[in-house]
Amino acid sequence: GSEINASGIICVPDASGSFPLLSLQNGTNTLHSNAPSKNPANPGFKLIQSMSSFGYIILIPDYLGFGESAQILHPYFHRESNDASVIDLMYACDEFLINNEIMAKDNGQLLLMGYSQGGWATLSALNTLEKDHSLDKEILAASCGAGAYDMIEIAGHIFQLDTYTAPYYLPYFIESHIRNGLLNEPLQKYFNEPYASLIPGLFDGNHSGGAINDQLADSVKLLLTANLIMNFETATEFQSLREELSMNSVEAWP
Repeated sequence: GSEINASGIICVPDASGSFPLLSLQNGTNTLHSNAPSKNPANPGFKLIQSMSSFGYIILIPDYLGFGESAQILHPYFHRESNDASVIDLMYACDEFLINNEIMAKDNGQLLLMGYSQGGWATLSALNTLEKDHSLDKEILAASCGAGAYDMIEIAGHIFQLDTYTAPYYLPYFIESHIRNGLLNEPLQKYFNEPYASLIPGLFDGNHSGGAINDQLADSVKLLLTANLIMNFETATEFQSLREELSMNSVEAWP
């Protein structure tokens, strides 16, 4: 409900003409130093930026919690803030092209792409854009890879595993939603000790996903409370978590 500065990358062809926008949504990141606007030389970002030479205006948004908004913890898999980050950069790009008298112009066409969290972020933004036509862009295509689109289903699957090799995804969602006021519950409700006490310090913007994984158990039973594993789908005490997961899932639409 309050304003916050957001940031991202815009790459423009050095040529006269009208070109489509191509927006890349990056995968899961925990490092402030690896946000798109802070590390444009990252090989993945650099590859996409180079596509501007083929006749695309490239957009790579920083999600909230990175770049200019690094004072907060990124609200991981939170649709409202994600969609705002992606779509507001499109508005900002239009203003940028006009105000800076750049030769390249926006032709009104839009493409979106992303993988992992970026796949979910892309599908979520696509869904929002199709419902809200105020941006006035013709959406040509969207490529969405390996996103956790139905998070209730994904959570139920993870809770049935013996080991989960990327355990940091789980506290990233819960800790970020707690810290941003979207969940109002202690970490000890979901995570066993010593992990519950370790988690807040791990998400400080200075630990990579791999470094966080090294501090967590990949055994689901060691990391998560037995109550969560056994009663996630039915217990009233986990209703707020189920609601948060459901609210931020991207369901199929016609």
